[in-house]
Amino acid sequence: MLRASALAQRLLLSFLLVTLQLGCAIVVNPDEGRLGPDAGVDGGRDTGGVDSGRDTGRDTGRDSGGDTGGTDTNVDTGGTDTDPGCTGAPRCEGDTRVFCEGDREARVLCEGACEDGECTSPSYRPANFTRDLWGSATGDINVGDSRSFDTDVCMTGMANAMLIDEVCVLVTRSMTIARSGSLTITGSLPIAFIVAGDVDISGTLDASARGLVPGPGGGTGGGTEDADGGGPSGGEAGGDVGSYDDGGGGGGGLCTGGGRGGRADDASGGDGGDPLDDWNGEPLIGGSGGGLGPGFLRAGFDRDNLGRGGAGGGGLQISALGTLSVSGTIRAAGGGGQPGGDNLGSDADWGAGGGGGSGGAVVLEAERFDLANASLNVGGGGGGGAEGRGPPPGPGDDGADDLDPAAGGRGGGQGDDSRAGGIGAGAGRAGGGDGESTEARGGNGGGGGGGGGCVELHTERPISGEYRVVPSDAIQVRARFE
Repeated sequence: MLRASALAQRLLLSFLLVTLQLGCAIVVNPDEGRLGPDAGVDGGRDTGGVDSGRDTGRDTGRDSGGDTGGTDTNVDTGGTDTDPGCTGAPRCEGDTRVFCEGDREARVLCEGACEDGECTSPSYRPANFTRDLWGSATGDINVGDSRSFDTDVCMTGMANAMLIDEVCVLVTRSMTIARSGSLTITGSLPIAFIVAGDVDISGTLDASARGLVPGPGGGTGGGTEDADGGGPSGGEAGGDVGSYDDGGGGGGGLCTGGGRGGRADDASGGDGGDPLDDWNGEPLIGGSGGGLGPGFLRAGFDRDNLGRGGAGGGGLQISALGTLSVSGTIRAAGGGGQPGGDNLGSDADWGAGGGGGSGGAVVLEAERFDLANASLNVGGGGGGGAEGRGPPPGPGDDGADDLDPAAGGRGGGQGDDSRAGGIGAGAGRAGGGDGESTEARGGNGGGGGGGGGCVELHTERPISGEYRVVPSDAIQVRARFE
């Protein structure tokens, strides 16, 4: 009975082992003490009895068929615990290096490219920053609808964003703005996208000023605190002679000059901002504000009739290690100058027009460029119109139109006492136009148009595709930084 019982238990165990092997590939090491008396089981297994029959009978047939499939071999030798762990030579998956670190697989995003299983150094240094920023890239930027981003959040801290030398820096693996998408950048700081992979902009990326509101990092227009426009080359305020003669504010300048404000009898218009001669993308800057069109500022009243200058467009940089493709629009246009106002119902001492803001600065860098059908717009804002007798004057247009330069604001009044603002730099026009002047005593000049911003393309290879720059004189193509 003991021998028959042991045999039955061993047959049951053999069945369980085979079932577990086939169903889950799990190895079970049985506790032989649970199979019956030690003497009967161990003796039968080692030298005869039950084990002799198992080794030469049932197991012989099963092993000869099962071993060729590998399952029984694992059982006989210890099973799945023989996994060798991570093996194989290092390899590349895109710009990620995959390699073995001990018995586990490790992955590292290369600062440059990945070739033949090894990271290579980036082939260039991004303007304004160091190469190691690419190595910290995480996450992706994907925009499929209308979105906005305020650069001031970089001063409070957020994921993948940092403040470096007064620039808001976003470090990411890739960046995509779909044809249906738009990303509007606002705030007081210029913005830089440091992208470890590819960039595809089929929609709109906009860092423009809007009237008196600067683009990210752009200069403010002239006002009550500072009559001249802010930024690298702000327009000057118009002259104020006697009781009533007020010249228009000059337009801001950057890579092309701003227009001069219109003269009003003895009062000269403000000078437009001069073009920058030696800027190469460093430091990252925004555009310049237009100068103030003077009038009166009367104590005790909540308003004045000054023509405030338009704001400068923003500063925007994209530095990619892969391909930078743009088939949509990148825009950093200037804001329109504001019109002069009336004298609280009086028929004299009206305000002159403010100068338009210049376009901002766009810096693009990549291993490869595809700019087929791209529009890169850094046009200036139109100058504001001056007030006079009759219908009110108008503000200058913002420089956001890709096809036509920004118009200057209409002059107020019915005669020659107040004049229109100058046209902004834009398509077919390199610099800002001068504001209109008047010889009429007590008249007011129009604001000068804003100058064009700057577009810097840094590359070592030919640029693929036909693209449009507004204004066309604003672009510089040069070698990347080493």
